[in-house]
Amino acid sequence: MIFRGFFRPLATVLALLPALFAVQNVAAEQDYIGLRSGPSSAFPVIFEVTGERELRPLQRRGSWLKMTDERNEGWLHVDDLHRVRSLPADEMWALINQARPGNTRLEFGLVTQSAWSIGLLTPVYGLPLYFRHTRNPDGDQNWGLTEVGYIKRSRDNSGGVALNVDLGLGLASQTEGSNYWSDSSSSVPVLSGGAEAVWSPERYFEIGVRGHIAVTLDSEPGIRPGASLIWRIRL
Repeated sequence: MIFRGFFRPLATVLALLPALFAVQNVAAEQDYIGLRSGPSSAFPVIFEVTGERELRPLQRRGSWLKMTDERNEGWLHVDDLHRVRSLPADEMWALINQARPGNTRLEFGLVTQSAWSIGLLTPVYGLPLYFRHTRNPDGDQNWGLTEVGYIKRSRDNSGGVALNVDLGLGLASQTEGSNYWSDSSSSVPVLSGGAEAVWSPERYFEIGVRGHIAVTLDSEPGIRPGASLIWRIRL
């Protein structure tokens, strides 16, 4: 009798364990998707839905999609589309492909004066900025230029030609004995500017030509013009 009284509550607990684990699993699997008030992670989440909720795309801006469940609207990044299980796979991949590539570009260039360049064009707080490093490793005339600036895309047709202008500030350097930038200093601040024509044969790739000029801002200002053949990969 003693053992029977001991095992009866234990058997009850064991019988309830599967149900308890099932409840915990359901709660753990309930994935809530946050939709934001604008197309950026800086905007707050205004409502949440589960992955089973049917969402329909209304608008695209860069890598963000404005989605609706027919009652509320909010913005969702394309990287989170796989969490919307009600969205057919073919539609999901079509939306992802339409939203990419983004506005970031990786740049490579061949520059006159036997130099090469590498750079990155990307929006920073909504401003289209570029970061570029140019180097001439040619013996005693070894020199470099690291710059950051603003680029304005005056025309950008899909599959067509983009005409861009840029303006930036940089720091030029040269090896001892070189006078490419200055006769009196190994490093000097530089004001740079340029104009370019870029062709996009397909969405992920650009090729173009760029004319540019650099003006040294030391006691004896000098002007260094140049030209580049550039390739860009859109990320």
